[in-house]
Amino acid sequence: MLTLGLIRRRGEVFPRRIPGLRGRRVPPLPAVVPAGSVSIIGTVAEFTYVRLGFTEGFEPDDWGAWLPSCLWPIWGAALAVAAASYHRRRSHDARQALEH
Repeated sequence: MLTLGLIRRRGEVFPRRIPGLRGRRVPPLPAVVPAGSVSIIGTVAEFTYVRLGFTEGFEPDDWGAWLPSCLWPIWGAALAVAAASYHRRRSHDARQALEH
């Protein structure tokens, strides 16, 4: 959900179901900081897990546990790109609003 919120319109405007904030624009930093933190922490932790798995050996019978987790670094990189793009897009929108 975090990644989808960064790439969809619903990540830019608070939904109607949130009283007091509905329809207002979401400030960029409260969305970018958690996304950036999760992408860094998750990617580093998963690279450590994968490295340990390759050095100590994955059990072939447990492939259902370790194989999906090998994809987490890809998700972490995608989340970092989404957070950076969101920040850039929203900062650009804010600058244009100030100029007009």
